[in-house]
Amino acid sequence: MLHAPVNDWLSTPAVCGCAVANTTAYYQETSLHLYRRDLIDTVLRSMSLSTTFEIRNPVNHGITRLDIDRHEHNLLLAGSSNGNVLLYNLANSEQGGTFSPLKWKSGHRGVVTNVQWYHNDNGACITSSFDGRVLVWDTGSFEVAAEFALSDKVYCSALRADAANNLIAIGTGTNSVRLCDLNTGDMSHTLAHTSAVFCLDWSPQGGHILATGTLEGAVKVWDIRMSGHGALISLDWQQDHTVASRAFAGEG
Repeated sequence: MLHAPVNDWLSTPAVCGCAVANTTAYYQETSLHLYRRDLIDTVLRSMSLSTTFEIRNPVNHGITRLDIDRHEHNLLLAGSSNGNVLLYNLANSEQGGTFSPLKWKSGHRGVVTNVQWYHNDNGACITSSFDGRVLVWDTGSFEVAAEFALSDKVYCSALRADAANNLIAIGTGTNSVRLCDLNTGDMSHTLAHTSAVFCLDWSPQGGHILATGTLEGAVKVWDIRMSGHGALISLDWQQDHTVASRAFAGEG
């Protein structure tokens, strides 16, 4: 069988067209990435503290956590180092551009380690604390609607990233993640680790995928439907460093 020379084959219209299309797509994607990077850099360089608006903190303690609601994007939750939880409305300022909390309450007896709105619902939120409790709040009355009490410090917590808002992952100092079912009030799963769990995050695209980070520097990715088989992925980032923060990309 006779074969055309490689150069002749590469010069055929079909191959040339495919190569041009792939090259064009590559450069378009690269250009878009560079544009986004430059845009972010420009925005960050132009940022500065506002001289017009001020958010007041009446509890006179450090703010440890913040979250803006995903429904109307104007309600701000804040947690403090002395256990207070504060609610601000960023759409309504006082004279002179000052924001004071609409409501605030001493809901915890220790440092607040997380505040988080329900997904697509600003009528409820969760908070967690070193006092070993995770609280579910009715933000209309600003009263505690449910409580999960654990036996050790809670370093982190997160609502599962779906509209059901029915599962909370809780990272503790007892080397485990507890999964709490809001529908039943039960702690349905325990994910074992070898050191305190300092951070965790649900995948925004997979309601069963959870990533955790620990004091010893380990990162684990779990499918909670198969938690009895251990983590899907285990990474030792650095044995002498703590994993203190985590985040999934928007596409999961």
